Amino acid sequence: APGEVYSALERGAIDGYGWPSQGVLDLGWHEQTKYRVDPGFYQVDVNFLVNLDVWNGLTDEQRAVLEEGAQVIEATNTDNVATSADELRRQTEAGIQTIAFEGGVAADWLAAAQAEGWKAARGTAPSKSGDS
Repeated sequence: APGEVYSALERGAIDGYGWPSQGVLDLGWHEQTKYRVDPGFYQVDVNFLVNLDVWNGLTDEQRAVLEEGAQVIEATNTDNVATSADELRRQTEAGIQTIAFEGGVAADWLAAAQAEGWKAARGTAPSKSGDS
């Protein structure tokens, strides 16, 4: 849990964490973080997905409300690019050094993160029959 990361780092119970670029300074983790590994993974972009049969069953008014909300989310995602760049700059200013993986190492790093992300998603997603 995010609230436990700082003290776990401080006590040496963990050596690191996987976290999007945003929030590290807000949570105070920069005080215990020496390095950041790039390329990053699990950046939080919010998606809006609706089953087509469900979508087709909505009224025009309901679809309009959801489309408007999706446009707001899309604008927020665009803003996140600038926010993330600013966050990374601030982390560097706070003394966090970047270890940059390149080439095949970077590809392997991202593939491992993606595989673990899908594994977690499959573990919590409902089955095709609708069961959890």
